[in-house]
Amino acid sequence: MQNNKKLVVAAFLALVTVPLAIFALRPEIPNKPPERLLAMATHVVVGDVVRVYSVSEKDDGWNVRRYVAELRVSTTEKGEALPTDEPVFVRWFTRSWRSGPPPASSSGHHGWTPEAGDRVRVYLAQNAHDGFHHKDFDGGLNVLVPNGFEEL
Repeated sequence: MQNNKKLVVAAFLALVTVPLAIFALRPEIPNKPPERLLAMATHVVVGDVVRVYSVSEKDDGWNVRRYVAELRVSTTEKGEALPTDEPVFVRWFTRSWRSGPPPASSSGHHGWTPEAGDRVRVYLAQNAHDGFHHKDFDGGLNVLVPNGFEEL
């Protein structure tokens, strides 16, 4: 009888704790392989980062950091050719939950983040789903999340 009680308690704990652990430890959106990024992108460009601008803000329970990179594009590998003689601006964001257990979500871009002087390949979505934004398209170039920058 004692063994049956132990078995019931163990089964109950497993049924309760395993789903809670999975929820609490849920991973970020996994990085996408280059083939998947290429398929999702409306544009793929290669160029040099001139400057990176950022601003921090609070959005509900999130700390959000929004970025814009100024690029000098040398080559457009996919999509309508982007200018090579003027700056091209691309945007992305990261976010972190401020306190307590976070809701089910991802934290935006979590791949490598470029700096001024870096040569990059960038997978972009224009008026297309970028991994987060899928409404209110405004024509801007969003870096695909979570890893739309490739260091060259």
